Amino acid sequence: SRYHIFRIENIYKILYGSCISMFLMGISLLLISSSTANYLLFTLFGMGIMVSIGAANVVSMTFTQTVTPTEMLGKVMAFGSAFATVCIPIGQVLFGTMLDYMKDHIFLLVILASIFTTVVTLLVRWNVKQVK
Repeated sequence: SRYHIFRIENIYKILYGSCISMFLMGISLLLISSSTANYLLFTLFGMGIMVSIGAANVVSMTFTQTVTPTEMLGKVMAFGSAFATVCIPIGQVLFGTMLDYMKDHIFLLVILASIFTTVVTLLVRWNVKQVK
C-alpha cells in the first residue's frame, strides 16, 4: 500500500525522523557559532521532531483503539495519557539538571539525548516486530 509507513509495524521508521532531527540540533550547536543560524536550525529541526512524534502518535493511537476491547478503551487511553503526562516533569528535571552540569557542552547533551531517543526507537522497533 502507498501508506505502508503509517502502519504500527513501521512506526519506528517515523520516529527515526525525531532521532535525526535531534542529532542535527546537536551538530549545529557544535559547528555553527551564529546564534541566529542556530535559532533557525533549532526551529526547523524542532518542527521535524514535532511532525515525527505527531505522526507516530496518530499511528499508535489508531492501533490502540483498534485492538483494545471497547469496554477497556477508556481505561487504556487514560493510562497512556497519564503515563505520558507524568513523564514530562521527570524529563524536564533530568534534562535541566544535566543542562546545569553541561552548560559549556550543550551540543553534547543534545547529541546524548538523540542517542537516548534512538535507543528508545530501537526498543519500539523490537516491540512492534512482536505484534501479530
